[in-house]
Amino acid sequence: MKYGECRRAMGVKGAKNVQYYLAAAIAVATFLVYLSALHNEFVNWDDPSYILENFHIRSFDAALFKWAFFDFYAANWHPLTWISHAIDYALWGLNPLGHHLTNIILHAMNTFLVVLLAGRLLDAYGKGRAGSGQSSFSDDRTALIAA
Repeated sequence: MKYGECRRAMGVKGAKNVQYYLAAAIAVATFLVYLSALHNEFVNWDDPSYILENFHIRSFDAALFKWAFFDFYAANWHPLTWISHAIDYALWGLNPLGHHLTNIILHAMNTFLVVLLAGRLLDAYGKGRAGSGQSSFSDDRTALIAA
C-alpha cells in the first residue's frame, strides 16, 4: 500500500499519528544505534579545538554569547555549536560521556524532524502528481485532443 493510500484508508488524523509514530520509532532506533558512542573518549579531530582547548565555553555568561555570535574561532562561525558546548561543559565538565549524549540526543531529535519533513514532502509531491494527472485526463481536455 502506497503512502498516500495509507493516509486515505486511515483518514487524515490517523495518518498524521502514523507519521509521528514512524518518526519516533526511527528516532529511537537512531538513539539506540549510537548509544555505544557513550563509551568513547574525545576524538582528535575537532574536539581539542572545540572543547578541550576552548576556554571560551568554560563560563556561561554574557561574554560567551558575545564571543559566540561575533567572533570566529577554529576557522568557524557557528554560535549555536559554541553555546551547546558551553552547556555541555557546565553540565558535564570535560567528561566525554555527557558531550556524546548531547550529540546523540540532538541527532535523534533531528532524525525525528527529518522523517516528518520527508513525509510531508512526499505527501505534497503525491498531491501535486495526482492533481496534474487528473487534469491531463479530464473530459474537457480529452475532448479537445480527440476532436
